[in-house]
Amino acid sequence: MLGEKKRKLKTKNLLENKKILNILKYIGLALFICLIIYNCLYILNKEFKKREYVKIFNIYISTQKDNLMEPEIYKNSLLISYKTTEKDIDANKIIGYDSINTNANMYIKYSRIQKIKSNNGKITYITKLDKNYHNDIEEKSIKQLKYKIIVKLPIIGFLFR
Repeated sequence: MLGEKKRKLKTKNLLENKKILNILKYIGLALFICLIIYNCLYILNKEFKKREYVKIFNIYISTQKDNLMEPEIYKNSLLISYKTTEKDIDANKIIGYDSINTNANMYIKYSRIQKIKSNNGKITYITKLDKNYHNDIEEKSIKQLKYKIIVKLPIIGFLFR
């Protein structure tokens, strides 16, 4: 009688473990499919539009390639952002703007807004990377500041390059 109860418990545990494994398998499969779709879109964007990020319905997906914004944004983080509005821009906030790398490809660079300057009615923004000692040389206008981060997924970004 006791042996029969143990056998039933083992069978029940095996069935639960199989369900968990099936769920994990489907999650892994969905992630793999998303990875393939993203990489295809990324390659198309990079080759034809010279952009190193993916835009889907005003959502921008990019990766952080350096560690200059740590500890806020880690290297190889997957960043999901949207078009910013003027109310999103404030001192000490992280904001993204288009930048061009050495291969003449456009990518999203994220910096922290240090100061907001007003000169003769023209507002400019002084930005700085967290690990840099000095502010960025170029002051940004409201038109240049385009992206606000909504999701940061650390480490996963290296899969999406």
